[in-house]
Amino acid sequence: RDGPRRADAAGASALLLRGSGNTAQPMPVSFRVVRAKTIVAPLTLDQLQEVRVLHSGDRYEFAFSTLQAGRFLLDSLTDSADWRWSLKGPNASGSVVALRSDVAFNARESNSSWLNLDVPGNYTLSVYSSSLSAGNVSFRLLDGARFAPLPLNAPQTVALAPGNAVQAWHLD
Repeated sequence: RDGPRRADAAGASALLLRGSGNTAQPMPVSFRVVRAKTIVAPLTLDQLQEVRVLHSGDRYEFAFSTLQAGRFLLDSLTDSADWRWSLKGPNASGSVVALRSDVAFNARESNSSWLNLDVPGNYTLSVYSSSLSAGNVSFRLLDGARFAPLPLNAPQTVALAPGNAVQAWHLD
């Protein structure tokens, strides 16, 4: 498979190259092994996060905390299946577990962008490329408790800035 592969476990790793097809002819193969970086940064809820991934395989890990259970929305401002995110956080017994894994940044219209965080605590949102991509990714993690109320029977005019952002309200 093409694309970066990451050995996240400490210790020795192995690299295996396997030919494909039924040919006995020599097959040229090119590859490069690099040490991927993990960049750790705080995440402020409801604020724009801009990530610049310089090398494929690098990963950003954003740390944030919640004081109470809540519903959150990952507002992806990057529409690309090459960029992925995962979320780790506490479960009801207090263990840190994977809550979401390998979700595409172009999942804007799906339920995978909604996060029901049932346990207050410390969470880590990881952002990474699933291909040989390097580049820029932008997103916001919106706290549903901070959505403005949407009054009934009142016309609304809003300006989305940027134009691919999400504007969210709660209904009374």
